[in-house]
Amino acid sequence: MTARKRPLWRCPICGRTFVTRNMSHSCRRISVATHLAGKPPEILALYRFLHDRIRQIGPVTVDPQGRGIVFQVRARSIGLAPHARWIDMTLWLKRDVTHARVRKVDDYGALGRVLHFRITSEADVDPPLWRLMREAYAVGAQRATRS
Repeated sequence: MTARKRPLWRCPICGRTFVTRNMSHSCRRISVATHLAGKPPEILALYRFLHDRIRQIGPVTVDPQGRGIVFQVRARSIGLAPHARWIDMTLWLKRDVTHARVRKVDDYGALGRVLHFRITSEADVDPPLWRLMREAYAVGAQRATRS
């Protein structure tokens, strides 16, 4: 059985699921509402827009964590961290990518890269970024992505 077909490991303490057994994580539970509390209406609307766009790609588990809200297919590959004037979005990709909105790239070698974006409005999700969001979803689903 390949790693792609292996059942997800479930933490016996918090119940979260992971591709890798005993993956390091915090069992602390936080709600989406906690992340959105006190945010201005524009950020709440922007979060709803991004949330809906991600769910348009396919089914996900929404998992609020200490640093933000992550979206899991099999693996967690898209993250949103709401702030007062923007939302930080992260995408896990398996290849080098250029996009005008990339603020930072964390390189994990053969595991891929996590790209960081600052989203201030719906207009920031241009067609190339929308394609990268779909590609990150495919990474989370552990489907082959183009090189």
